[in-house]
Amino acid sequence: LGCALLLPTVLGEDCPSQCSCWSLGEPWGTGVDCSSRGLRALPALPRLTRILHLHNNSLASIPAGALDSLGHLQELWLWDNPWHCDCHILYLKLWLQDFSAPALAQLRCASPA
Repeated sequence: LGCALLLPTVLGEDCPSQCSCWSLGEPWGTGVDCSSRGLRALPALPRLTRILHLHNNSLASIPAGALDSLGHLQELWLWDNPWHCDCHILYLKLWLQDFSAPALAQLRCASPA
């Protein structure tokens, strides 16, 4: 019963309203699916996000520092977004180089042409 009382906090309060979340079990964290939601900006994410799906949105960049608090992240899907590859994308590129070469390889610049 105690676990059931904690579940709404993990999946409700911390979950971005435009996404769906699921618990991976207590100490493993949270999965967050924000794919195919038409997002133009990264929503606030649960601190213990371990899986994050952001593919097939309208994300052009991610603000510097926005992913730094996701120290438990293990899986990140970013493809099919119209990334704007100017100097503002450098944070994401450098962050992905440390996080996952395959995730970095998924990115395709939509602009500048």
